[in-house]
Amino acid sequence: MYSVPFGGDDASATKVGKRDQVLLNRNEGTRTAVTEWCSGSDGVQRTHEAEKCCESPRRNVDRVGGVGWAEMLHKLHRKDRHRWHKSLVPVGVLELESRQLTEIIQAGGQIGSLITEQLLATGKHSVTAITRDDSTTKFLTKVRVAKVNYGNEESLVNAFGGQQFLIIALSVTAPQDTQPKLIKAAAKAGVPWVMPSSFCSDLRNKELSNENLNGADVLDSIEAIKNEEVSSWVALVTSYWYEYSLAMPTEFYGFDVANRKVVFIDDGNTKINTTTQPQTARAIVALLSLKELPDDDQDRSVTLSQWRNEPVYVSSFLVSQRDMLDSLNRVLRTKDDDCEIKHEPHKERYNRGLQELQGRDMRGFATALYTRGFYPNGDGNYEAKYGLANEALALPREDLDELTRRSVAMVKRGWNGFTNRN
Repeated sequence: MYSVPFGGDDASATKVGKRDQVLLNRNEGTRTAVTEWCSGSDGVQRTHEAEKCCESPRRNVDRVGGVGWAEMLHKLHRKDRHRWHKSLVPVGVLELESRQLTEIIQAGGQIGSLITEQLLATGKHSVTAITRDDSTTKFLTKVRVAKVNYGNEESLVNAFGGQQFLIIALSVTAPQDTQPKLIKAAAKAGVPWVMPSSFCSDLRNKELSNENLNGADVLDSIEAIKNEEVSSWVALVTSYWYEYSLAMPTEFYGFDVANRKVVFIDDGNTKINTTTQPQTARAIVALLSLKELPDDDQDRSVTLSQWRNEPVYVSSFLVSQRDMLDSLNRVLRTKDDDCEIKHEPHKERYNRGLQELQGRDMRGFATALYTRGFYPNGDGNYEAKYGLANEALALPREDLDELTRRSVAMVKRGWNGFTNRN
């Protein structure tokens, strides 16, 4: 979970509801909490590989062959899963005081590390690490460490006390009751803002959320926040992570970069929004660096309150698989004739993914998740429907070939999203 500074004094509390006035009056500073679960190094693979194939978990919604997708995962290799969960490490909590952050931690997770680096770059953020009470994780000397028992609500409530913004960034391997516990504890601690574990597709598209194996879980977490009637929420919509997904196997963006193979979904020309991990981190830092409310009725500057109880849509590129292959050809100085190109209809590929998942082949999770975004009905292009917050958040334009080159370098050095993230 992460947090950052934004303004909001007692006078400004008159512009918001009673609940928010109570929260704004809690303390003069702004505080933020951030915790991320990241995988350990014990090398457990097999069924766990597909569990880690996406940025956000999908639990207890779709039923595959009469068995809940999450239920099925938790039944598979239960002994190994216990070891796996024991290795999960909470990244930390960002704490803001006097509208500035003065300390920071080197977070250990993939996206957590990037967010931490971006927060460090501002020169004003500090971090208090929230970690298990039995954890031996080493933190930087400037980091304040709060050890908690994740099964003890009081422990979590105490850790979240005084925080103003909580960002939850969970791995798909986190126990399925983790996020509800965190949300409930945040409410009891009076945390005014919560960003649920998301980094997902279009949350306003209910059909897409119900079919892509991860969106409905985010909607459930938002409902949990609403039901507590304490915190406001804001969710970051990024779609799939570009450089991560391109470097992964064909179940993701359809590419096998090392062996120069690609499976086009339909004709490969369906465009989707996709965001790089650095841009995701920049978006979070930009959001958390905004003041909460306008100074007065004449203030037209961007504030966090503009996204109160709303999704924030950001993106790096609007591209198709064809665009990705063209970029690879430019970076590798190759042409289509140097690559094995196949085609698969979107519905056939999506259904195949579900069938594989039902048959305990966890690669099907990634196949279904990613294919659903490439449906030719425009579901993956949220930019066309709502526009983007990139300009409001002052996010830089990125170069597609530069990020493609980064993916190629990841593949060449043996990077693997499951076992080797160096």
